[in-house]
Amino acid sequence: MTARNPQRLGNRRTLARPGEGSPEAHHPRKRSNHRTIYAAGEIIPESGIYEVVHKDGHRAVHESVLVKGDAFPHCDACADRVRFRVVRTAPYIFHDDDFGDE
Repeated sequence: MTARNPQRLGNRRTLARPGEGSPEAHHPRKRSNHRTIYAAGEIIPESGIYEVVHKDGHRAVHESVLVKGDAFPHCDACADRVRFRVVRTAPYIFHDDDFGDE
């Protein structure tokens, strides 16, 4: 049995650990358990995927990619009553020194 080939052991499984060929070893992501709620017009603190919740449910909850430093947008229907919550942060590629403007 190898870490790359999980094998059932009763109700448990053996999985690769970071550093042993797992995707996390090459592409670490910051998972968020933040409960902070942001409002339209506030400045986005970190780039990543945000859950978008509209007032009075005129639209189902959805996810969007937002970029650090921009303002959280207003909704055309519910204006400034839309709210945002971090799901997962991820750096914007053009904020990286290796990919930014020259």
